[in-house]
Amino acid sequence: MKKALLVGADSKIGSQIELILEGLGKEFIGTSRDSAICFQKGRVHLDLSQDLSEWEIPENIDTVFFCACVSSLKFCRLNPISSNFVNVTNTLFLIRRFSERNIHTVFPSTSMVFDGTTPNNKIKGKTNPLTVYGKQKLQVEDCLKKLPRTSIVRLSKVLGNEVELFGDWVKKLNDCRTIHTFADLRISPIPLEFAARFMVSVAQNRYFGTFHAGGNKDVSYYEISTEIAEKLGVNPALVKKSTAKNAGIPQSEIPRNTTLDTTSSYSLLRMWSPDVWETINAIVK
Repeated sequence: MKKALLVGADSKIGSQIELILEGLGKEFIGTSRDSAICFQKGRVHLDLSQDLSEWEIPENIDTVFFCACVSSLKFCRLNPISSNFVNVTNTLFLIRRFSERNIHTVFPSTSMVFDGTTPNNKIKGKTNPLTVYGKQKLQVEDCLKKLPRTSIVRLSKVLGNEVELFGDWVKKLNDCRTIHTFADLRISPIPLEFAARFMVSVAQNRYFGTFHAGGNKDVSYYEISTEIAEKLGVNPALVKKSTAKNAGIPQSEIPRNTTLDTTSSYSLLRMWSPDVWETINAIVK
């Protein structure tokens, strides 16, 4: 990897990859849809919601981390046309152009290309996305598999150093206020820093194909909130069980399982994600 392009450098994963590349002393340039930010050194303007026919690839790029997308399940469901334009049409338009230039593209996908009926979905397992977002990601995956020099990295839930929802729970619990959390909504989280390092390692080693990075088990938001209450030493009765279904979230967005079979990917890269409780406890300090 000589010089990298971070498409969506302002995103959660893009920002973390940028920090890792800086630490490695790697040369890179990032894209942003914010015109003001693009006056900064190392930034170019790129808005995936706009016409990209005149957009030019920066010079001397040999690797792309494609981190820009519309990731909100609700937004994609309510706005399938506009989200598809960003997540599929323009994403593929650019990746095909990168491929024509012999540029290696690392594309983060999602565990939601599976339907969540079974745990530990394998890399070559049957895909069956139920959400609009998952279907859009799979469309891109299917096209990338026909292109050379592409890497698909399917991720389970990625948690940053701060999670607004968890912070809100902590504040309310410390104030002795009741919280209601979903017992039917599960995640198998991995740390943001791990997800970013995983993608950088794929790029550095020039590994092509499909890879899985995810947590070792599923935990519900209710289980997480009870763990937080115990850690804070507050009355556990402050945590009340509720359901995503009763909150109006469609069943398609409430998978029973989100874990991925990571055995071959972790072994190849010699990287292993922390236990999910280590990931969560590192955030709630």
